[in-house]
Amino acid sequence: MNWGVRGVFIIIFVETVQMLQVYAGSFFVIPLVRWFFISKTNAEIEKRNRARKQRARALELPDPSLRRKVNMGVFILLLCFLDYYWSEYCGIGPCRVAKGELEVWREQKREKSRKNREKYQLLEYSA
Repeated sequence: MNWGVRGVFIIIFVETVQMLQVYAGSFFVIPLVRWFFISKTNAEIEKRNRARKQRARALELPDPSLRRKVNMGVFILLLCFLDYYWSEYCGIGPCRVAKGELEVWREQKREKSRKNREKYQLLEYSA
């Protein structure tokens, strides 16, 4: 009977040691797997950051064609803003100036100022 109890304890001890070995192994495996995933993610982030820095450097010292494109974009944005701001006054819709209808806008403005001049001239003569 003594060996039976000892045998049960030995079996329990061996199974417990095996579970403890798996548990101890997980202390090394889980951080190792996590490190691989984090390394991959960090490599992708570094690649994006390098590309972003390269684009920033290209914008700091642009070549003449890029400078013209950026300036034209700013000009078109300004025209679009002015057109939107003046759309009530001139009677044309927003952003039509930026689409190449600058001449139409100028003609409408000239026509309106001509009518205003005529109106004020009539008022001066009638007074």
